[in-house]
Amino acid sequence: MIEVYALSAALGFLAMVALGIHREETARSMTVPTSDRIARGTRAANGVYARIPGVIQEVLQEAEAATR
Repeated sequence: MIEVYALSAALGFLAMVALGIHREETARSMTVPTSDRIARGTRAANGVYARIPGVIQEVLQEAEAATR
């Protein structure tokens, strides 16, 4: 009986990851932070995230633009 619960949990997990991947691919939103809980979970499960520029990157970009 435990095998049935483990199998259903694993299949549910895979289904949610597949749904999240499908949503990400459809929206082409891998470069922005997610607004969807399923997509955040999918990214966490796959070890993927969107880099959000921080203060240091913004300062460097402003400095580079000022030198042009």
